Amino acid sequence: MEPDRDERRALRRDEARRRVVRQRRLAAGGLVAVVAALAVVTALALGGGDDLQSTFDLETAAATDTVAETAPSDAAGAPAGPAAGLAARAPEPPPGQSERPGQPIPILMYHATEAPPAGSPYPELWVAPDRFAEQLQALEDAGYTAITMRDAEDYWAGRRRVPAKPIVLTFDDGYRSHVDHALPELERRGWPGVLYLEVAALQKEGAEGIPEAQVRQLLDAGWELGAHTVTHPDLTTLDASGRTEEIAGSRRALRRRFGVPVTAFCYPAGRFDDTVIAAVEEAGFKSATTVEPGLAGPGDTPFTRHRVRVNGSHSGAEVVAAIRAAGG
Repeated sequence: MEPDRDERRALRRDEARRRVVRQRRLAAGGLVAVVAALAVVTALALGGGDDLQSTFDLETAAATDTVAETAPSDAAGAPAGPAAGLAARAPEPPPGQSERPGQPIPILMYHATEAPPAGSPYPELWVAPDRFAEQLQALEDAGYTAITMRDAEDYWAGRRRVPAKPIVLTFDDGYRSHVDHALPELERRGWPGVLYLEVAALQKEGAEGIPEAQVRQLLDAGWELGAHTVTHPDLTTLDASGRTEEIAGSRRALRRRFGVPVTAFCYPAGRFDDTVIAAVEEAGFKSATTVEPGLAGPGDTPFTRHRVRVNGSHSGAEVVAAIRAAGG
């Protein structure tokens, strides 16, 4: 007999918890020790004692992406070996419960998940907790299941299966409400999110920022970490050095600080051009999201992924209707 919704949710939640436990245990393996030893030897051989820590950071970041992207999957769909602790991946469903190959996927665009503060210039970017819970419930009732951008890109490339009716839940900038309100709702369903983090948000006080410890909470829960530049500028107005600092610099900073792959990028305010796209690709990113409305997949490119904007005034039914109107 088919499990009912509560049973399916419990199964997803339990699998997500088991996956995190597996990842933490495997992450304690020998990868970091090996990388650290190589970094020390390299730094000493080059006479760069003062740069020893930065050398370690760079080597660790490079190994993180390389191993995580090439590691095989175990039977449950999680990466086997040390990389499992470095890149959370959703379980790969059996063929009978998978989405057909080559289908578009809705990528939902969120910002803060709490009520807007008084005088906020962009109140629609703030989704109150009860409204956010209503939206996720409507998505679940409609049969959607959340995956990460890495999962979506691997699916489009034919490297993995994803659940039927997949969606990607992205959260821009970096707010404390991602942990306070979004995380509990996603954990109830065993769903991951994608945090597009502005590096400067790690230093911001109050609601419009997120401390490092809270980012680590999201990563421990299976979220994917993407980059949203260092200071959120209009990238089309910068010269070459400014673009490099904001794009490649954000990826480098996040990889060093958190030791996880950072392969997804988000254009601040959706501003990009061909020069910006080239800089994103050159920095080593595998995908980039825009604010262009619509579904992502065959109709766009990896560096112009469309999204469905979610506002604070949208009911759950309206979010589902917007996805269906876009063809999802």
